[in-house]
Amino acid sequence: TDTEIQNKIGEFNRKRQQLSVEMKKPDNDPDVITSLDTEIREIYDEVMQMPNMVAYNRAKADMDALIRSITYIIQVAANGDDPETCPATPPESCTGSCGTCGGCG
Repeated sequence: TDTEIQNKIGEFNRKRQQLSVEMKKPDNDPDVITSLDTEIREIYDEVMQMPNMVAYNRAKADMDALIRSITYIIQVAANGDDPETCPATPPESCTGSCGTCGGCG
């Protein structure tokens, strides 16, 4: 719902399209390509620093972590292990079986 972000994303997409068109030209201009690439990076950085985008990315990371946790708990239960005795998040290089995990009881 943030129109400023939406406008910047639209500008980003237009510049990206222009870059794509320029790169496909047999006689493309390297200076134009470099300029468009720079503009695209600047717009991207600007969008990523906008407060609502920062909040969105933080919320997305939290949601992704929650989904990973839920998936892990379901895997543990499906493997016949007690999900109550395993951590809420999978340990590094988790096989999905608490029987092979040193972190579970």
